[in-house]
Amino acid sequence: MHFKFLFLFLFLFINCKKVTNKHLFVTIEVQAKLSDDIQLFFQNNYLDNYSEKMSFKSSIKGDLRLNKIVFKVPFDKTNRIRIDLGNNKLQECVYIRGIYIGLDSLHLKKINIKDNFLFNNCSITSTNGEVILNKNKALYDPYIVSKNINLLLYQ
Repeated sequence: MHFKFLFLFLFLFINCKKVTNKHLFVTIEVQAKLSDDIQLFFQNNYLDNYSEKMSFKSSIKGDLRLNKIVFKVPFDKTNRIRIDLGNNKLQECVYIRGIYIGLDSLHLKKINIKDNFLFNNCSITSTNGEVILNKNKALYDPYIVSKNINLLLYQ
């Protein structure tokens, strides 16, 4: 009898997993003085390198107006994301005002950037938790990398 319940539970669990949403929505609120591109990379395996074929790019206007960028990423292929903060070497500053994630576009959760992203040497966080580009003349590759997406969604 217990075997039947276990089998039924496993069957329902596997089937329920198949019908769940297969996309992760990432919304980024960003401002920049100059026009630039923001690129979101995603990966499933922590040991894999980020690649162009597993990324999306969006252009932003450079007049310090708030740009709202929405990326729709395959959830089954995403454990971490990397957000490249532009490639315009003349850019003085890029501000990320907020990052929101969710499994549908209507129910997004604001992520604490300071606690849930790792920064390379071109990025810093301000006291209010927003990300500010710190231009480094030796290396211009500003980006931030998320911690585990599943932990961010369900914490």
